[in-house]
Amino acid sequence: EAWIKTSGLGSGMTLNGIFGFTYGLRLAATTSGSIAFLVGNDTTTFVNIGTTGVNVNDNAWHHVVGVKNGDASATIYVDGVSRASVTPTAGWNGTNPWAAMDVQIGRDLNDSPYFFNGRIEVPKVYNRALTALEVKQNFNALKGRFGL
Repeated sequence: EAWIKTSGLGSGMTLNGIFGFTYGLRLAATTSGSIAFLVGNDTTTFVNIGTTGVNVNDNAWHHVVGVKNGDASATIYVDGVSRASVTPTAGWNGTNPWAAMDVQIGRDLNDSPYFFNGRIEVPKVYNRALTALEVKQNFNALKGRFGL
């Protein structure tokens, strides 16, 4: 989860990376302003979802969260509201073949020369799936700080 503020992607970028965990876990803003959440390894993509009807490229603060709840569900929340959800492909065990690479905040590993075009505040990674109530509580706890 993170609070982001961006006016869009920089020149030549294909994704505005918020989090990148060795290609295996990715949360990013797209050229259209939607949020993409991907989980995979070199052979299988277990989660690949994006929001619709959302534009975070408006130079305003947004709270974005990607949650994978085991093999039961994967959900993207924007400003405390579920904006996309799928049932993941079963079987991801939390590992991937790029374990030697670093966790990146503010960068998509597929756009290696590019960094997040905007600001990222209060990034958090959890060792469990957040519930919808917890996502809403986290949004409400800080929305005043970000002018919402």
